[in-house]
Amino acid sequence: MDFDLHKALNDLTLDAEWVGLRQVSEKASTRYVRDGNPEANRQSRTQGVMVEVLANGQFGYAATNRLDRAGIQAAAEQALQAQTTLETFFKYGGHFLMAQLRSIR
Repeated sequence: MDFDLHKALNDLTLDAEWVGLRQVSEKASTRYVRDGNPEANRQSRTQGVMVEVLANGQFGYAATNRLDRAGIQAAAEQALQAQTTLETFFKYGGHFLMAQLRSIR
């Protein structure tokens, strides 16, 4: 599948100061030999996109293995949500998280 990182970035609709996409592709080979006899010889490939979002001076991160528009948009929105959570955490000096943890108990 051909994947255009620039097009994916331009297709995003997100209220952020900056958005970065990084494509990740990994190939792995697995080989097993027991008693001198080959048992497995496989190759696999994984790929995805790492999304970085800057909003209100705080970064948020998310990743997806879906290389379609909807998958990358969802990851970007998740990164923005992570940024918002961190922003709230730092805004209240960490008290926000402690209050949530207490309410879970």
